[in-house]
Amino acid sequence: MADKTYWSLTPDEWVSLIASADFFYTDSFHGVVFGVKSNVNLLAYYVDEKRKSRFVDLSVRFNLKSNIVNSVSEALARNCINRGAPDYELTHKIIREERIISKAFLKKALGTEKS
Repeated sequence: MADKTYWSLTPDEWVSLIASADFFYTDSFHGVVFGVKSNVNLLAYYVDEKRKSRFVDLSVRFNLKSNIVNSVSEALARNCINRGAPDYELTHKIIREERIISKAFLKKALGTEKS
């Protein structure tokens, strides 16, 4: 059950609603990313096998296993709905570390890394 469901929003409206949500339930990869950036309590699900890998990567890499599931039954079985927001302090620490790794990779790939 949702308090409100929106079907056509501008990008600004969409991000603003995510940032101000008490709880955000989504099947959108980008919704998860913006939810994490906004530190909101979120539950994401995936059912499509084509999209599964991105969700699984987010859940494992960024400490979101309790917030990303593949079904409502899994969310209920794992009590994900009442668990609360993830440990965003740890998640953002991991993001900062991944950003450093990504920048180093790009510098090396572009040949701009100083030896």
